[in-house]
Amino acid sequence: MIRRSARASDTGCSVRSRRTTAIRSARTIASLLLLATAAPALAAEPAPAASAPAATEAKLPLLLLGVGAGVYIPTSSLGPSFLVNLDGAFQLPVLARKLGIGLGLAYSQPTTSGAISDARLSAPQADYDSIMRELVLDVLISYRILPWSSRWSPHVGVGPAFYFLAHKVTSLGLEQTETSTQVGFKLTAGADFRIGPGALVGEVRFPFAMVGQRTTGDSNVGAVSVVVAYRFRI
Repeated sequence: MIRRSARASDTGCSVRSRRTTAIRSARTIASLLLLATAAPALAAEPAPAASAPAATEAKLPLLLLGVGAGVYIPTSSLGPSFLVNLDGAFQLPVLARKLGIGLGLAYSQPTTSGAISDARLSAPQADYDSIMRELVLDVLISYRILPWSSRWSPHVGVGPAFYFLAHKVTSLGLEQTETSTQVGFKLTAGADFRIGPGALVGEVRFPFAMVGQRTTGDSNVGAVSVVVAYRFRI
């Protein structure tokens, strides 16, 4: 009897052990299946977003391209004129790209009229009309005061300016045109306000150069111009 009870007890323990082993194996298989199912979903998850400084750096503009128009008020005896302008600038990879170097091209044609007297004239005086066509190419170094993340910012600029001039004078039914190239400088100060892919810009500009044509005498082609422009940021 004792031997039979021992055998029965051994048999029960063996059955329980097998059941425990089977349960553990089933749990292991279920865990592996769950991991295999979740692996593709984990692989499909997007990479973590870049850090805030990197995102900010990516938004800094590399190029500025602008078009504008305004009023041109000469410092000589010439009268006010319109002004149209194209410009572009490369933002240097220093000082958070607030320092730029660019080219500008502006056109204006101020005029004047009056009367001249000369002993060689048959009449006491002769009326005249003159028009000065000015094409100005400038190389400008500019600096933006506030960071690009700011919605608006003042800016300043300075650089050399190259004047391509054609002065036409009409008097006594005759026309005379004289051309010359002058070298001067240009100063700018303004502010921009971010709108859309670029910014609305207002500027006051001070271009200046001396001129000494026969038809002008010793004079200048300086001016104060007020310009409104739109500059795209790329």
